[in-house]
Amino acid sequence: MCNLYTSPTEQEVWDYWDVSGPMPPLRFFEGHHVGPKKQGQFLRADRATGRVGYAAGRWQLVPTNWPDIETYPYETNNARWENKVRVSRTFKPAWLAGQRCVIPVRGFYEPCYETGSHVSWRFESKDGHPLGLAGLWNAWIDKTTGQVLDTYTMITINADDHPIMKRMHKPDPNDPEKRMVAVLEPKDQQTWLFGSPDEAEQVIGQWPAEKIRAAPMPKRERAQRPPDPQGDLF
Repeated sequence: MCNLYTSPTEQEVWDYWDVSGPMPPLRFFEGHHVGPKKQGQFLRADRATGRVGYAAGRWQLVPTNWPDIETYPYETNNARWENKVRVSRTFKPAWLAGQRCVIPVRGFYEPCYETGSHVSWRFESKDGHPLGLAGLWNAWIDKTTGQVLDTYTMITINADDHPIMKRMHKPDPNDPEKRMVAVLEPKDQQTWLFGSPDEAEQVIGQWPAEKIRAAPMPKRERAQRPPDPQGDLF
């Protein structure tokens, strides 16, 4: 699962992904932390132009017909690929509608408890480029005002056999499974956005360990992290 990541700057997204359309009137800074229910940026297929479009929205996928976005009680910033995306009442409509997205990430965080206490590890691409994570997006509509707000979620997959990710998160005897976000290879991101459902399924897989730069966060950087409202953010 993922509950905290840092966002690239808007210019980095513009340059690395060559997105179409104007940038929205939003401010994102290098190192900007994004947590659940906060605003982040994502990329989606612009079917009219055949290019990648830029969007921003709330990191918590909320069904279109939910009456009040602030009261949605479920932690839907992550979507389990194996048993949720294609069957859940929350995620299935977005999947069937082809509302797949790529979430630009500079780095993300995982908690490791091998020392006996919570130590946040930061994960980045070894080549220094931003990462593109697989996700889904949805448009929530305020029935009172008619305002449309975009929301999105990250895909997560099993990591029980991953040499690095299996070390993360607190051991839980009631739920021993380890999870990781679905990092898309650059060559596969167009397929995830524009391909058929069958083609999109083929690009979901584990992030190879040899492409990962991962290390415990320095104590000074840990002290600068935003408050942890859920008690187990990484």
